[in-house]
Amino acid sequence: MKSTFILLFFTASSLALYSQRSDTLYFKDKWKEKKTPEKKAKFYEVLKAENGVKQQTLYSASTQRVIVHEEHTNGLPSGEWLDNRYEGRTETRDYRFELKYSDEKVEGGIYPEEDEDSAQPATFPGGTPAFYEFLGRNLRYPAAAMDKRIQGKVLLHTKVTEEGDLQVVSIFKGVNKHLDQEAVRVMMKSPDWMPAKKDGESVDSFYIIPISFIIR
Repeated sequence: MKSTFILLFFTASSLALYSQRSDTLYFKDKWKEKKTPEKKAKFYEVLKAENGVKQQTLYSASTQRVIVHEEHTNGLPSGEWLDNRYEGRTETRDYRFELKYSDEKVEGGIYPEEDEDSAQPATFPGGTPAFYEFLGRNLRYPAAAMDKRIQGKVLLHTKVTEEGDLQVVSIFKGVNKHLDQEAVRVMMKSPDWMPAKKDGESVDSFYIIPISFIIR
């Protein structure tokens, strides 16, 4: 009985150590290309892992300012990301959403691209060229997909409300969870659209929007 208790205690302790882990790494530069001893470090990174959630936070050693913060939950980006490495600007990304997959369309919904008589389609401010410019500025190729040379076209089922707000209904056809997630994230950053019109009135409308990821 005593040996059994010791074995169970050892197993429980091992699991606790495995599920909760914290490490600190030290660097000479903010891009983490050169590791260095703590005394010579200009930046340090705190790594935390607990119950499937991994956080990486890079700090300035002199000011304690957060330079980069990233979080992954079960291998996918999650939470709010922050990147202060660029001169004169801060890049932020918001992954506080869940991926929803469905190839079903809204019954009775207006899909102007399928029926030209149903309504005048909603438009991105500035038209199609401005939409592609928006994607080019905001889309970030996920490193996890880039490393494996994964590419393709994600189809998003979207809704433009009568007020012009763009909402992602579902991933109509996915490619890879990292690419799917990035496509959703970018579309959720979209500015308001000019809503669809029917009989002179603004109406809700639905679209299947392709977001392409190509490794050049």
